[in-house]
Amino acid sequence: MRTGLEIAFWLSAAVVLYAYAGYPALIALAGRLWPAPAVRKKEITPAVTLLMVVHNEDECLEDKLRNALALDYPPERLEILVASDGSTDGTEAIAARFAARGVRLVALPGPRGKVAALNEAVPLASGEILVLTDARQSLAPDAVRRLVAYFADPTVGAVSGELHLLPSPGSPVEGVGLYWKYEKLIRKAESRFDSTVGVTGAFYALRKELFLPIDPRTILDDVAIPMRVALAGRRVLFAPEARAWDHVEESAAREYRRKVRTLAGNYQLVALYPALLHPLRNRLLWQLASHKLARLAVPWCLLVLFLASARLSLAGAAFHGVALTGQALFYLVAIMGWRQATLQRPLHMTSVPYAFVLLNIAATRALIGFVRGTETAAWKGGLVPVPRVVFVLSKFPCYDEVFLLREIHAVAQRIDAWIFSLRKSTERVVHAEARALLPRTLWVPYLFSLRLLRANLALLVRRPRRFLRAFGRLVATNGRSPQLLARNLVFFPKAVWLAHWALDNGVTHLHAGWASYPASAALVASELADVPFSFSGHAHDIFLDSAHLPEKIRRAEFVTTCTATNRTHLCALAPDGAAARVTVVHHGICMPAFSPSGSPAGPLPVLSVGTLNPHKGFEYLVDALARLRDEGLDFRGTIVGGGPLEASLRARVARAGLDGMVTMTGALTQAEVLPHYAHARVFVLMAQREWHWGIPNVIIEALAAGSAVITTRFGSVEELVKDGETGLLVPPKDPAALAAAIRRLAEDPALRARLALAGQTIVARDFDLERSADFYVRRFQGRPS
Repeated sequence: MRTGLEIAFWLSAAVVLYAYAGYPALIALAGRLWPAPAVRKKEITPAVTLLMVVHNEDECLEDKLRNALALDYPPERLEILVASDGSTDGTEAIAARFAARGVRLVALPGPRGKVAALNEAVPLASGEILVLTDARQSLAPDAVRRLVAYFADPTVGAVSGELHLLPSPGSPVEGVGLYWKYEKLIRKAESRFDSTVGVTGAFYALRKELFLPIDPRTILDDVAIPMRVALAGRRVLFAPEARAWDHVEESAAREYRRKVRTLAGNYQLVALYPALLHPLRNRLLWQLASHKLARLAVPWCLLVLFLASARLSLAGAAFHGVALTGQALFYLVAIMGWRQATLQRPLHMTSVPYAFVLLNIAATRALIGFVRGTETAAWKGGLVPVPRVVFVLSKFPCYDEVFLLREIHAVAQRIDAWIFSLRKSTERVVHAEARALLPRTLWVPYLFSLRLLRANLALLVRRPRRFLRAFGRLVATNGRSPQLLARNLVFFPKAVWLAHWALDNGVTHLHAGWASYPASAALVASELADVPFSFSGHAHDIFLDSAHLPEKIRRAEFVTTCTATNRTHLCALAPDGAAARVTVVHHGICMPAFSPSGSPAGPLPVLSVGTLNPHKGFEYLVDALARLRDEGLDFRGTIVGGGPLEASLRARVARAGLDGMVTMTGALTQAEVLPHYAHARVFVLMAQREWHWGIPNVIIEALAAGSAVITTRFGSVEELVKDGETGLLVPPKDPAALAAAIRRLAEDPALRARLALAGQTIVARDFDLERSADFYVRRFQGRPS
């Protein structure tokens, strides 16, 4: 028994020492021996939104707004946004008084809690950099400029400022200030090594593109948000030169309640974001476990230390007697500190023991509060339930599904959205928006996965009737197509896993990005989890094999498609009520991103973008350009995209003697494609009708960028490109006709400008990304669209 007690004693002592001394020493050593690459800071002035989420802050908001307006940052590049979460005092009136000075007030219904308000406010921000701050703290004049300098380095995703705590003379919680200084030393070392595992919630900045709504129940948003930035592959740094000031809590009771809530947030963090514990997805797992989670074990280790010391000292162990005496004296000094704090007297030498014991009592109470659910993210008014949506896709990330990516990313900036990928992605080129969504992407292997088998067995036992009914319906509705049935059966276990995850994580809606296998999986998961589902249909997924489609349409809460022709087709498949469910929602784009550059002098820029597949007709474009070269037309052609035909197309360009006149870029991210759109004046897509049904998104993008479009007749394209009105149409396999159309646009700039403007006007009116995202958000929230 004595050996067991000694092991318990030393293990407990090791945990306590590691949490408060060992890890700080190791991370400091690691930062010196293996530092991360130096950050390339420089003076930049991107558009910044200073965002304050407030609730009943009339006592300090006016001072904070005056402080914000005095910041040393170009006023035309700084937006000050105050999001009031259902304030009932004078907060909103104060913010409104500053409207003439550029302060923007967003009055939100509520109160719903800081995180819910933050999720709603961020999409309203216009800046590319978000600076999040609270109403109480004051900022140094150069604080924002110093934070922003870090974002000149593209590896940086978020930066925390340094909060200086100003204790009042004789404050009863002086130890808090010492603890905060200790914390900042650890953050500096973490930042030097790689990234910090949290930021100063009162003052930090991040790239807006990396913000995704977090669970509104989250208590520690200042850990959850930066950790997700780190999961997206960016660094989270500590900037001690960017300063803010605050006062230490005057009341020991208030400081104690704050600590209980913060430590409960650590427990909650693991429950809400299990990906943080995945060693292959979270490169900061060691830091998170050591800095945040190890401290949760300390109070229990202190209890074991004390009890083991007492028992071993009674057995005659002199060392443990000394250890027991030392612990008793430490706790006695802490009690003296508590007594002095209650009498509002200075703590002096008792401050550190008192603060340490207060922290660990709070950690014990935090566990109780977390288990009971008494510690929440609400201000005082509780939380309003918000939707949690899972998008079901064939594969994510997927290089050539930018149209889906845009919509999902826009929706994910406004509500809690996740992605379930049926197949594992192996894409080498990943768009920035996709990287931001990776931390919220779910995937499981096929049959030989314990997670998959456990979920299927659990739901078979838990909901046997639903399980068997879903399986039977899947077989019955796909029976006419053996190939379709076989593929759906392969994905059935994954759909069951998704249903299991949806039940465990409070999912409120499932939306499939395609009408084929993703919609089948979403339908199965919907039946098992008893949550509504919907789907989008686009092209081959609704035209090639429609065996299961009528059943999906009838059972979906709503169906979207991108063209009127598609809608007519879907309504014909399920005439009993389908018309009320199927809505045309165009694939939206963000028009400002596609602004054309000035008219270039010199050769005519001709562009084509797409995956290099046979049905895109790129070989006819190369032949047409060769014909135009022979006819003496001065042009420069660019083909953007990768795919199976890349090598043969490069060889075709070389054989035609077009090297130097035609450039093939290979696969590019969306951000890398934008300059090509901006420079082009003629856009060509020689789409072959056997594999095109809707409106290719590259045509929408080209029109948005101000190019005149040449394409072929197929699918729904003439809903947008009308020959002679918004573009030119040519036969699909006729290089001579294509060459004549390009020459016509080259020789008639007025025609080219008229077609481009007409097409751009329609795209701006009918293909707006915010309008498309708003439709989905409203439907997911249960509101009429």
